[in-house]
Amino acid sequence: SQSSVPDSPGGRAAGPKHQEARLTALPSTSPTAPGRRHVRRYPAALIEAGPPFTQAVAAVAVSIAVSFAGRRFVPGWLVIVVVAVSAALLVMTSIWGWQARKDLVDRSTPGSVPNRSQRTTWVAVQAVLVLAVVVGASVIFVAGLQPAPSLASAYDTQDPELTMCAGSAQPISGDDPPAVRDDNGHQVGHLELRSSAICGTIWVKIIFEPGENARLIGGQVRIVTNRPADGASAPYLLPIKTDSGFGYGNMLSNAAACVKAEVAVRRPGADEFGPTATTQCH
Repeated sequence: SQSSVPDSPGGRAAGPKHQEARLTALPSTSPTAPGRRHVRRYPAALIEAGPPFTQAVAAVAVSIAVSFAGRRFVPGWLVIVVVAVSAALLVMTSIWGWQARKDLVDRSTPGSVPNRSQRTTWVAVQAVLVLAVVVGASVIFVAGLQPAPSLASAYDTQDPELTMCAGSAQPISGDDPPAVRDDNGHQVGHLELRSSAICGTIWVKIIFEPGENARLIGGQVRIVTNRPADGASAPYLLPIKTDSGFGYGNMLSNAAACVKAEVAVRRPGADEFGPTATTQCH
């Protein structure tokens, strides 16, 4: 006899047409099917990839700024600005990363609507800061690679009396002559910068007050001529042996950068030098 067990709900056998309808109603799981879960939201992906990119840019900018800080052609204020803005970017990217993860959670919540205007503002602000950091770091990098000009001269650290420079020397006027004092605070002389136009050099001359040179015989005068632009220095320790009334230090070229001098006196029998007298930079 025929079986009375139904092949499908309602007691009707599932014929070819019904099977085809059931298969058609099933959701597609093919990797190539244009299902909703396979649609890539590229703006959202950009938001998610933004924090690590921005952090990398900020880290490179800080490295460049710190590496070239102090170079002759690198502005110090620009280094400070690049480091400060990069630090601000690192903080902002942490907040950005948190916001990106929050957006991912919100998108999975039915009925949630992302705040697109806030997201756009956030991206715009960071884009401007990234551009500023990139430009600043680029300027520092290019300026830092510039070779420092040579300020040295063949006359550097030489004795002016042993060259032709002393014969063409003229005192530099217009400055109040710095007073030179011993360790007791007593003024023993004053300083005079001298310049040679022929040699393009400067050195300092100490002129003792009347009677002080004789009193200081057996003492010493510490004379240091400096060129701050390149850190060049011409030290000289002058022993006070005679009552000549003056003494002088060694030369440095001031053709491309200014030169100044520092002088201190130690009287005979004193343990320490007196205060340092410093000239202006010419």
